[in-house]
Amino acid sequence: AHQRESDNGSFSYGLGAQSGDFVVGDVPGSSRLVYPEARLTRRSVDDFLAPRAGWALTAEARAAPAGLGGDAAFAQIKAEAKLLRPIGEQDRWFARLALGALWTDDFERMPPQLRFFAGGDRSLRGYGYQALGPLNALGKVGGGRYLAVGSFEYEKHWFGDFGVAGFVDAGNAFNAGNFDLAAGVGVGLRWRSPVGLVRVDLAAPV
Repeated sequence: AHQRESDNGSFSYGLGAQSGDFVVGDVPGSSRLVYPEARLTRRSVDDFLAPRAGWALTAEARAAPAGLGGDAAFAQIKAEAKLLRPIGEQDRWFARLALGALWTDDFERMPPQLRFFAGGDRSLRGYGYQALGPLNALGKVGGGRYLAVGSFEYEKHWFGDFGVAGFVDAGNAFNAGNFDLAAGVGVGLRWRSPVGLVRVDLAAPV
């Protein structure tokens, strides 16, 4: 891969490859994939360690045409947008949206790294890590072709460098025509430490 860095983000492109056995939802699989890929990040914040306003965008794409040397042809895109805005002198709100899509005629050849799952502290809080998504024939989560997850969080200043937050996460991984909305709500403690934001969240599924 080749990567170019700037003050506002980065851009990289290169050739990726995966080969090996895997198990997803108790179903074994094996594949060898070769694909070009690219990743773009852009960001703007008022303070790198303790931002009160800013935005960030990440987008990545990869594709393996038939005949490139892999076991399956596919195309995948993923994007995530984040927005942070101040409220008054100390409070702020934060919103995040993550979207993804995978197109392939041989989904069973797709390793777990290329399938979409939801759940976990960086996805949908209140659920286990990658615990959400379409079920396979065994009734286990096998990953999906699409992803749509959003979050909204309000942070209230408490005292000093500490604050409390309330949030809601919603969305899921899914296949076409079969979207099952999941949601989690919770509260958290925020500490603006000298090295960045430290957070502790407690969430429950709705």
